[in-house]
Amino acid sequence: MTEQRPLRSASMPRPTARLLWPSAPRLVSIAIICAISLSACSDGGESGTPAPTDAASSTTIADAGASDADTDPPTTATEAPATTTTTEAPATTSSVAAASEFLTDQVLDLGGASRNYHLFVPAQAQGAPLVVLLHENGIDPDALLGLNGEPAPFGVWLDIAEREGFAVAAPMGERGWNDCRSDAPSNPSDDDVEFIGALIDEVTATYGTDPSRVFATGLSNGGHMSIRLAEEAPDRIAGFAAIAAADSAASECVSSQTLVPALFMNGSADGLMPFDGGAMINGAMVFASDETVARWVERNGAAEATVETVDDVDPDDGSTVTISRYGAEPGGAPVVFYAVDGGGHNEPSLTEELVGQPPRRGPQNRDIEMAEEVWRFFTEVDS
Repeated sequence: MTEQRPLRSASMPRPTARLLWPSAPRLVSIAIICAISLSACSDGGESGTPAPTDAASSTTIADAGASDADTDPPTTATEAPATTTTTEAPATTSSVAAASEFLTDQVLDLGGASRNYHLFVPAQAQGAPLVVLLHENGIDPDALLGLNGEPAPFGVWLDIAEREGFAVAAPMGERGWNDCRSDAPSNPSDDDVEFIGALIDEVTATYGTDPSRVFATGLSNGGHMSIRLAEEAPDRIAGFAAIAAADSAASECVSSQTLVPALFMNGSADGLMPFDGGAMINGAMVFASDETVARWVERNGAAEATVETVDDVDPDDGSTVTISRYGAEPGGAPVVFYAVDGGGHNEPSLTEELVGQPPRRGPQNRDIEMAEEVWRFFTEVDS
């Protein structure tokens, strides 16, 4: 029998004030399917620690709804009771499944080393896009997706993937990701470009997702790793979104001039990754957010910006959002910049309110849903 990682308890709804759309929370639906169709369900616990490397598991879903490690300890990986769901069948190799699946702790052999990832597969995976979600330094995919019971704006991606019918992969970094910052002491030495490329190949070969419709996004170290993919593997991704991240001023990446649609979402009150450039909390040097955007506008040959101000949905969050859209000229690629005035080192969200964060991370904006905004951008460049 395949060992199953514990999932969030169905009796504990996602800690949100509002749902993204009028359907049951994603893990309540998991429990329903578990009760109806799975052969075994048992209680378990989840600490939010990194995933083991010797287990692979499958959960059927019918209705899915930081800082760097050398700065602050993660605040999203606390113990929570969980429900374990189990299936004995191996992961499907068909592009058409009876229902979508959430596969935890998938193992990829990379030159003798085992690397892990979680994977959401839609019922109709053939030709579907794949979105790669990259966690920040100091947490794991469980915390990124809210499987540990804590609020998680990146968990909204599972809701959107079920609704829109695309695949989602959440790989596990070794502490974090080996991004472009040569002066970031927390960066591991792993070849993470190779790892993510191999993951894309594995998902494509097994489920038939479209290798030309792969997108990458992440927060902080995960956002910087998204930039590295655009620099060193621009042929593997069709666009990226870097949240609370900017171009490295001491980059070790081999820079490409290949056009890659780019989105940046940074907060002016970020106490870890300076909005106006300079030294991050760990000493790594980054360009200012507007300079980073200007570099990508030039690279992509993007058009003059159109600027819009987002409605201040939550006036109590102390922040507002302005969007600068640099459209694609003929032969160019678009760039979009979400400037979160008063926002911090976190993901804006309407539904997933982050609590208990260290003050230096700064406030969370509650006027937009990060995942929805990024997905809209990906669909625009995919059309």
